[in-house]
Order: sequence, then C-alpha cells, then structure tokens
Amino acid sequence: MTNEPRQHHTVPSAYLRSFCMPGSDKLCWLDVQTFELHEQKPEKVMRRKDYYRQQHVPNEIDEFCFEKKLSEFYEAHIADWIHRLIHDVHSFTQDGMRQFIHHIELQYLRVPAQHQRAIDEIKQVAENIHIDVPGLPKGFVKDNFKVSVKDSHRFAYMHEMLLDGIIQKCLSRMDWNVRKAADGVQFLTSDNPITIFNPGVLDPCDARIEQIGSILIYPLTPSWCLYLSHPENSGNPKHHPLQLIPPEPCRTNHIAHKIMSPENCHFCNFVIARSATRVVAAINKGVLQDIYEKLRTEEGS
Repeated sequence: MTNEPRQHHTVPSAYLRSFCMPGSDKLCWLDVQTFELHEQKPEKVMRRKDYYRQQHVPNEIDEFCFEKKLSEFYEAHIADWIHRLIHDVHSFTQDGMRQFIHHIELQYLRVPAQHQRAIDEIKQVAENIHIDVPGLPKGFVKDNFKVSVKDSHRFAYMHEMLLDGIIQKCLSRMDWNVRKAADGVQFLTSDNPITIFNPGVLDPCDARIEQIGSILIYPLTPSWCLYLSHPENSGNPKHHPLQLIPPEPCRTNHIAHKIMSPENCHFCNFVIARSATRVVAAINKGVLQDIYEKLRTEEGS
C-alpha cells in the first residue's frame, strides 16, 4: 500500500503543462467557487486522493489498476496526440486516432463533474418513485429520507457508458475542426476540460453528445481547440438541436484546421468555465480576470 499512487489526477498533468504561464512551470488558476486566484505546478492541481481507487473489487484485483492504466498509457501519450492533431495530423495512424478517441471518452467520463451528474440522475430517479409510492416525496421534502450512492457507482457508470458506445459513435460521425485562437486571444481549460454545449437547452447539464445540436469543445493548448459538431449542424441546420442522432454507420471525417474568431474564442472560454467543477486555468491572469467578470455577471443575473 505504501508504494501505491495516492494522488490521482482527474486531468493529466502532461496536458496541463502546456497551459503554464510563459517562462514558468506553474499554472495560474481561478477557483470558480471562491473566485480566488492561485499559482501552482500542474502536478499539484486537479487531483484527489485515492479518487480512482476501487476498494470494492475482489482481493485478487489491484484496486489501483485504473489509476495505473491512466498514468502509464494516457498520461504518456497525450502530449504526442495533441502535437500530431495540431501540427501533423496525417501522421495519425488509424490505431492512434482510435486511441485518442478512447482518451476523449475516458477524459469526459472520469472527472468529478460527470460523477456528480451520475449521482444527480440516480437521485432524480429516487425522487420520482412517488409514481409508485405516493408518500415518498413528502419524506424527501422533510429530509426524512436520504439518497446514498456508493463510490463504486461511478466506476459502474463509466463502464456502462463505455459499453453503450454512444460517445464513441458520436465522435466517429462528427465533423472535426482543430481551431486556432485569433491573434491576442487564448483558450483556457478546466477540471472538466471536455465540454458538451447545446444552445437548445437552458441548463448546461442537460446537453448530451447524442443530440444533433450539441458541440464538443476540448482546449488542446492555449492557442488551439478541438471543436466537434454533428454534420447536421453545417450550413443551414434544419433539425431541432435536441433531436437525437440517426442510427447510421460511424464515419471519421476529415480533420480541418481553421481560425476561430475572437468572439467565438471568448464564448468557448465562457462555456468551458461555466462547466468547471472548481478549477479554471489559463496562461495569464488577464484571461482569468475576463472570465471572472463573466461568471460573476451570470451569477448576479
């Protein structure tokens, strides 16, 4: 036990290093709960003790196996994948692209934000049991009942989502764009770096990748962002943004490189920051000050 990894990164430190301040080995990050600014090395940020430890597994299985797999494979390859995606996309082999897509799946599912979503969904189901048990909702209102979700559920949730394959199916049919930030603008990142946005929903948590109007935003570096959208969104969309994708074979589209306008860069930063659990990081305080003002404005509205 003493030699096992205990501090588990929910976002790879190898990925976060590209967001360090120029000439520094530290990240500048904003706490979106307290609105305080901090400076720390990537290895000290976006981590939780024993977060991927599986104490529910049988004795013959290493309870730290998930964390070790993440460290040994995804942490080791993320910088190379991002470099190829930005600078040498044609060197991406089919197997390499498949691994990167799997990385996106896992990165989206492994963060605390998705764990909380899974818990909220279970609680919502429990609160809706009044259909069969009329007296239960009053108990919830009076706090006579408490829904407790075992820690093993988040691993079961990730496993079920991966088996379902809906994320991979969507990633394999979406239009891929690697977008460069306009001059003078930088992307930020967060402890929930892969964000699903859909303009058709009021609550950002209701956005689902299988909805035709959904967009996936993944900041790769301060200058580059991965921007994925369903092909039905191109041109003049005729579908409702909440409509689910049609049942069709998967396809991998050409990866295009484009420049993103300053307005869209700022909007992406806001969407990413609004979806953060606690940490938003950027290469300078100016980017964070701008997002701080936007978040406080939204909070007061």
